Amino acid sequence: MLGAALLAVLLTGIAGWLLGWSSVLTVNQIEVVGVPSDSPIKSESIIALSGIRINEPMARLSGASVKRELAQISRIKSVSLIRHWPHKVVLVIKERIPTAAIVKGSEFQLIDSENKQYATVSVLPSAVPTVLITGDYETGLKSAMSVITELPVIIRSQLTHVESSGSDGVQLTLRTGARIIWGSSEDFGLKSRVLATLLTGAGASKVKTFDVSAPFAPTTK
Repeated sequence: MLGAALLAVLLTGIAGWLLGWSSVLTVNQIEVVGVPSDSPIKSESIIALSGIRINEPMARLSGASVKRELAQISRIKSVSLIRHWPHKVVLVIKERIPTAAIVKGSEFQLIDSENKQYATVSVLPSAVPTVLITGDYETGLKSAMSVITELPVIIRSQLTHVESSGSDGVQLTLRTGARIIWGSSEDFGLKSRVLATLLTGAGASKVKTFDVSAPFAPTTK
């Protein structure tokens, strides 16, 4: 029994050494997946910032450390570290997707569905609506984003511009040029249903303004 116990301890020690300290199970390949070819984030930069080094023992890699280091890249939403034994490490990257772009002079500040402002660009990405805040910035932005993110896809896909002067002053512009007076973010579901009905109604293509700020008494002109 004593011999078996000593053998178990010895084998455990050898296994620990092989995993954590020897050159048998070390990193010799690092791959980045999930980053589009047209992304401004480059795989080389991700690898360099991750802290993972060639010849580092696989077992000693810290997923938490890698996530912490890559959090410095604001465009990255999440990171997963996957070990492919014995020598390969894969970093699975999920980029933030712009939900809207805040107008900042001649530039656009991208913001995602979590209200994270993560990048400033000079060229507006396609199909991303712009947001202009004319009142209190924090209140106006919160109101605008709550409307954008909760709109039905069929309406959101037509959206090109949002103006917000505060909690009660949200207005939308569609690709057709039609303007929607939304008002506050209250009665959101009702306003969405009313607007969807108005947009598909007879003569809707000739309407320039849809006012659903009072959803029980909507108007068009």
